[in-house]
Parts: sequence; C-alpha cells; structure tokens
Amino acid sequence: MKNKYEFTIALRLLIYLTVSLIVTTILTSLISNIYSTCKTVVIGSSARFFDLKSFFYTIIKVLPNVLMSESVLLLFFLIRHPTKSLVPIIFYTFITVAIWIFLIPLVLKNNPYNSADSSRENINISAGLFREIKVNDDDYIFYYTKVSEQNETSGVCFKLSKNDVKSSADEDENANADVSSEVYTYNKLVLEDKDSGFNDSLVKTKLKFPRVVEILVDCYVSITEYARAALNNGRFSWWCFCSLGLLLICVGGLRSISKWRFLNAICVAFVSFFFIWFNIKLLDGVLFSAQNNDLRELLKFLPASACPFMIITNLLFSVLFFFVGIIVRAVRKKNGYVVENSVANNSGIENDFEQVYEAQMKKEKRNRNKMNKREKKIKIRKR
Repeated sequence: MKNKYEFTIALRLLIYLTVSLIVTTILTSLISNIYSTCKTVVIGSSARFFDLKSFFYTIIKVLPNVLMSESVLLLFFLIRHPTKSLVPIIFYTFITVAIWIFLIPLVLKNNPYNSADSSRENINISAGLFREIKVNDDDYIFYYTKVSEQNETSGVCFKLSKNDVKSSADEDENANADVSSEVYTYNKLVLEDKDSGFNDSLVKTKLKFPRVVEILVDCYVSITEYARAALNNGRFSWWCFCSLGLLLICVGGLRSISKWRFLNAICVAFVSFFFIWFNIKLLDGVLFSAQNNDLRELLKFLPASACPFMIITNLLFSVLFFFVGIIVRAVRKKNGYVVENSVANNSGIENDFEQVYEAQMKKEKRNRNKMNKREKKIKIRKR
C-alpha cells in the first residue's frame, strides 16, 4: 500500500512534466512572438501580432530553454507534494538527467532555425516621419522623404548640437543665434544596421521594457547560444556545459530548507536564476576572467572553448546543495518532523499520501479489532 502511494507521486510527476512542458512552451512562445513582433514593427506600416508560421518557428526556438527550466518546474511539484520517500526524488533525478543528456542536444541538433529568424521579413522604414538616431555619440534627426524597396532613403538630416539646450540667460543674450547650424541633405542612403534589433528607432524610444524583462530576455538568448556552441564543439564540451544542469538539479536540496513551502519555492527559483545569470557572465568573460585564464593553463585537458571557473563553481555548489539536502532530511527525521501537505480543496484539507496510508492502516486495525470482538461474542453465545 505504501509503495503504491510512492509510485503514484512519481507517476503524477511524469504527468506534471508533460503538462508543464506543453503549457510553458505555448506561453513562452506567445510572449517571445509578441516581443519579436514589437521589435519588427515600423511606424506607419501594418503589423500582424500572430502568425502561424512565426509561432511555429518560436516554439522550436524556445524549446531548449523550456527543457532547461523543467528541472526548476519539477521542483515546484515536489515542494507542493512533500514526501519522506526517496522514490519521487530518484524519479525526478532520472527525468532531469535524461533531459540534459538526450532531449536538449536532440532539439539543438535538429533545430531547423539555428540561424537567424527567417520566418519574419524585414519591413522597410516608412517615410514622412522624424527619427532621432545616435551616430558616433552624436544625436541626429533624420527626415526620410522617400524610401525605396532596396531600403535606400532620401531626405534631410539635422545634427543636434549642445547649443540646442540653452539656459534662460543664454536665450536672452543669443536670441537671434541659430539653434542648429548643421543641416544636411542626402540621397540614396542605404539603411543597413538595425537599432539594437529594432526595425524602427521610433518604436525603440517609445517601447521601453522593464529592466527585469530585458535581463530575462538576455539570459534566455545567451544561454541558448552558449548551449549550441558547446554542443557544436564536441561531446566533451557539452559535458562541461552540463555542469550547469547538474547544479540546477542539485538545487533540489533546498526544496525543504524551510517549513514554509512558498519560501522554499522562492528560494529554489532565485538560486536557479542567479546561477544561470552567473554562468552567462562567466562565459561572457565579464566575471573572473583572469582566474579563468589561470585555470585554463592548469587544466589543459579541458576543451579550449570550456570555462574552467564555471565548471568548478558548478560542481562545488552542486556538492554543497546535495549535502544540504541530506542534512535537512536527517535533521527532520531525527526531530520527528513530518511535512504536512495542507492545501485546502473543495472537500476540506488534502493530506499527504503517507498520512493517508497511516490513517487507512489505523482504520483497518480498528476494523480487525471489531471483527475479533464480534467473533468472541459469537463464541460465548454458542457456549
């Protein structure tokens, strides 16, 4: 009976994995689709915020990121359904290891959109509007009078000088002075570079995403590119990158660090995102670049593209979180603390599977005692 409940939790974990994978992929694809659409919007031109071809492209594009995040999402399920049994933990470890070893490389290798986004066409800039553009730390205002199909423009350009912003005293003394003395005309100017991924600089100035969203998007893009690069550099390079996956799996040791499950969920999410961000900064060379170069000289057996400091850090914290989980489990077992799964539902309070098992065993014991008493009474009457 007890094993039945343990394997029921493991089965529900597999169902939760399937549902969360589908839901997270669809939601992430919709958000990413809207975000990329906003970057391709051009003022004065029509825009389609949902396109089936673009949506299919986005699903394949975000799938590696969704698979990487499943280790954290599955931990939320284990936090929501605590148990003293090791069966769900073993099942969780097996699933997440299989995702990092087999599924993520499979998706990255067979991704038909490894290069730039080919599902969206670049829209030419619309004419008849003023656009402020920064060129070599100088601000200019461009007015496009004509834009050809080859993205060649003609119009007028004004250079914004420091004299454009005057104090009140300067305005009185130089009332008759020219505000902008540098005015240019141009013809067949080819627009090549996009402004930070935006097709239209006007959209960039008006559409400002929160800093948290920008950080999430940067991490989302960077981690995929580094994963693809590690996979292309060989199997050993991919195993080195999988140290991040091992760390995210071992974060599960923090799932019961507190009696409050909501606090546990916040702790797991924060630690996981922090180490993803930290790994990206190490790979970018922003943090500990000198120490990383020294370790590369010592550990020459590692691939040239690997980041030794990242690998060592991930392994050390993986071991630390693993032993934290063991210590927390041992302390709770010694103190006799049982995590109660007390989330209210329509019928009252939903108990933990082990508590249900214990209650049923007590009920069966009471029924056996009643049957024994009845049999004794029947025997006494027959006498």
